[in-house]
Amino acid sequence: MLGKTAEYALRAAVWLGREPGQAESADSLAERTKVPRRYLHKVLQDLVRAKLVIGKHARALCQAAIQSHGGIGMTEEYAVGHCLRRVHALDHLFGDVWVQAGLLARPKAVSA
Repeated sequence: MLGKTAEYALRAAVWLGREPGQAESADSLAERTKVPRRYLHKVLQDLVRAKLVIGKHARALCQAAIQSHGGIGMTEEYAVGHCLRRVHALDHLFGDVWVQAGLLARPKAVSA
């Protein structure tokens, strides 16, 4: 059973993931996802923080795994190279670590 915050975050993430490059107003997002408008800002801030932390640590983990395998980790035969490519692709979806850090520095940008 999910808590309300997790449920609201999941609704918002799924809705925003439908068209990743598309901007959406907070009022429209709140209405479409049935998330209370006043609570939406906190939910989006939590999602930004999670994306920032996960993106940063996933990339570091993949790079460390490749270093432990040596250069062979980047070949097609090893799964660690595929993981790094997935992390790169996912990191750029919805903005990379620097975009997420910028959103945290400007809180109004997340809720507008």
